[in-house]
Amino acid sequence: MEEDTNNIYFKRRLVFFAIVIGLVLLSNLDCDGDSDKRDKQHEKYTYLVDNFTPTASEEYNVYRYKAKEIRMAGGESGNKGFIIKEEGAFATFSIGGEYETLTFYLGHSYECSDEVGIVTVRADGKKIFDEKVRGYEPPRKYSLDVSGVKEITFKIEGGDILAVVSDAILWEEGENPVDVRETVMEASGPTELIRELMPYYISDHMDIITTESDAPIRLNRQVYNYGLRGDMTMALIGTYDGKAYFNLHRHYSKLSFIVGCRDDVKGGGGSGWVTVKADGKIIEEIEIKEGDVAKQVVLDIDNCEYLSFHTEQIEGESYAEITQIMVYPEKDDIAEDIKSGIAPPDPRLKELPDACKLISSIPPYQVVGRVEKQIYDGASDYITFSMGGTRFSEGIILYQTASFFDDNLSACATFDLGNEFDYISFTTGYVSKSWNMNDDQLMLFADDELIFSAPLIATYPNQHYVVPINKCRTIRFANRGCGRLDVAAFGIADIAVYRGEPTENSLFVHPKPDCPHEIDLIDLGRPYIHYVSMMSDNQDEMLHDGSTKKSYFDLNGERIYKGFVLQTSTHFSLDFGVLGDNGTDAAAASIVGATAVGASFVASGVAVGGATVGATVAPLGAFLMLAAGGEAVENSLAAFNTYGEYNSVTFKVGCLPLARAKSEEPEHLMIGADHNVMADIALYETMEPQEITVPIDKCEQLIFWLANTGGTSAQYVIYDIVVTKDKLPLNIPEAARMPSLVTTE
Repeated sequence: MEEDTNNIYFKRRLVFFAIVIGLVLLSNLDCDGDSDKRDKQHEKYTYLVDNFTPTASEEYNVYRYKAKEIRMAGGESGNKGFIIKEEGAFATFSIGGEYETLTFYLGHSYECSDEVGIVTVRADGKKIFDEKVRGYEPPRKYSLDVSGVKEITFKIEGGDILAVVSDAILWEEGENPVDVRETVMEASGPTELIRELMPYYISDHMDIITTESDAPIRLNRQVYNYGLRGDMTMALIGTYDGKAYFNLHRHYSKLSFIVGCRDDVKGGGGSGWVTVKADGKIIEEIEIKEGDVAKQVVLDIDNCEYLSFHTEQIEGESYAEITQIMVYPEKDDIAEDIKSGIAPPDPRLKELPDACKLISSIPPYQVVGRVEKQIYDGASDYITFSMGGTRFSEGIILYQTASFFDDNLSACATFDLGNEFDYISFTTGYVSKSWNMNDDQLMLFADDELIFSAPLIATYPNQHYVVPINKCRTIRFANRGCGRLDVAAFGIADIAVYRGEPTENSLFVHPKPDCPHEIDLIDLGRPYIHYVSMMSDNQDEMLHDGSTKKSYFDLNGERIYKGFVLQTSTHFSLDFGVLGDNGTDAAAASIVGATAVGASFVASGVAVGGATVGATVAPLGAFLMLAAGGEAVENSLAAFNTYGEYNSVTFKVGCLPLARAKSEEPEHLMIGADHNVMADIALYETMEPQEITVPIDKCEQLIFWLANTGGTSAQYVIYDIVVTKDKLPLNIPEAARMPSLVTTE
């Protein structure tokens, strides 16, 4: 009985150890992975590299399955094959004439290239195979008749390629060649490229964008987390070509994607091409440029094996972005809202109120300009720009000059309104302190159609406009630009859009200073434009605000602590005249010179007390006129914001003795109130200081304008400037009255 018990115990231990050993063996088998399984599965096949060693070869490298898989283009891998590389490389095998068929896959190594090579196969010296191998194509399967063949040779006849021959199997007579490579499963439904299917090759100038990327895709202010970004910037030689290749295994019949230039608010202004190829053949070429709405594209790709996207620059610098790249099996329909055309707008636009700020609520998606800060989004009341003496925290500055790489003269800002709004309102003006005083033109485009145009004149008060936009998709503000080395900056501020008719609102509020009954004009606010002859040595010394006794003007021994200087000049200019190439500016200047006094005001009206008053502004007011011989004639001015509060101004004017031009001709000083000439005053170098009173009728803009009547003038200081709400009569002393109409250069 005891013996039986021992036997049972011994048998149980044997079973236990057998199970353990079996599990260990099974574990080892699993650790070897699928390779051992497939080795056993393929033992019945006659692999070329397993059974034959080349009798002769050059640049030949054998890959047997257990050692290493052969990685190939198309994201595929081969087994039991070899690589021959470079033109002239070959491998010759002696197969003894015992086989009927040779099957194999031929393609390029995973190290894809632009190269195209030629691979031949010769059987006993006779060419039986001659094909091109393209660096980006997935491998293809071939079958050759080798009946009675004793020797075969694979050779690269041309091209610097890495030709891969994989899964090369010899079949005897009567054997049925089968495909030993695993079949890729059919697509189960629509597939998003990048998110679900990655490219098998991507070039240096193309990036894959995923949720882990530093910068997501941005098109028309919408953000996408998956896609491609092509670098379309200028190369010294050729272009930066971006490429991305996907292996679709012929499983899909339709392709859709969104494409456009990346949103750019730093002034790239570029454009380029996006090309789509199916099996190496172009199926679509799309020209894109900054400022355009992104495009929705739908294409047929039936039976496409490999799909590729290519990007290249046309001009400027930009990035092509391709997103929502979807491929669809034949059995799946594309959603009805996905159709070729422009990409859908941001759905959040529908949630905005019927009257809203354009920049803080709808930022621009494209900006072109050459200024350090061009977009002001209202983030802080201390981050502002000034127009007409008013500070604005929301707006755009239009400023652009040509560069070595870009001859574009126009600045712009483009917004996607999503077909939501009917009207737009805005304010334009000259940006104070930009120094240059030439004029420009504002253009407003709705869906690339010019719908509004207005002059931008440096000396004009701020202008307010309301324009119907008829539910356009995009709106673009642009200036014409001018061909000068230095140009003026103009601003567009307080931009609002409306559903339906514009309504009264408090979207933008600009507080104004206290306006007492009477105040020194400089205490009310420094001039927002103060232009003095460029011949003056120190522009900063042309105005003193009375804050220190250390700064003053010396007027024949009298110290003037609060006042400003005006001085005209004539100087040689590369921007104008016979050396200039801007015909538009030259023509405009000649018109002004023929019709205007001081290049801005019409010297006509009713004579009252010996002074010409009531004149109006010339329709074309350029600050610079053209003199003979290519000389630029400059006027001088100071412009103040008087906030519509004051009726009269009284001031004194005298000639500084150290800056006299030694001319006996009178200079021409005009006082403008909202661009109406309220007084026409004669200034002489030899005259004593004069006190003058001028009615200004609650104007918003008060200008002191010294016209260029004879070239470079003396320096005239204007001081003791008091504005009052009292209505005072015009008072010009006889010594400062114009003897007759003065015609300027």
